[in-house]
Amino acid sequence: MAVLEATGEKTFDIHNEWSEVMGSEVCDRPVFVQRAHDDVIVLSLPMFNNLFSSLKFNVSLFTESDGSVTGVVDGLDLVENAETKEGCIAALLAAMRDYAQDFYNDFKFWASASNRKDHIPYVLKILSGSDAQLREDIICRDGRI
Repeated sequence: MAVLEATGEKTFDIHNEWSEVMGSEVCDRPVFVQRAHDDVIVLSLPMFNNLFSSLKFNVSLFTESDGSVTGVVDGLDLVENAETKEGCIAALLAAMRDYAQDFYNDFKFWASASNRKDHIPYVLKILSGSDAQLREDIICRDGRI
């Protein structure tokens, strides 16, 4: 692993040093683990969430002729309609959660799909965040046809 070689940092025998890895080490900083055929990074959820803190969800909102609001999450192919803007955003949050869970349930398939692999950061952010955190990361703008 290039990072380990460059820093000279210690790697862990995950089987024999699990308590140390999961104790203070992972709370202080990411831990790099080398296995026979895999390299893995273990990090705390706050660090993980910090990695995606600049990732936002751009939503285009369209007011329909009946007064309802249709929202589209740009780049994720998610569309919802509701009577109000807030109702539409709530429906989009639910759709985002459903999509992320479906993606995660068949991760190997979707992560290798050329038209879906770019969704991985969004899926991970959705799965790790609360509705309140995700709502803060939705940027709404008026849609134009």
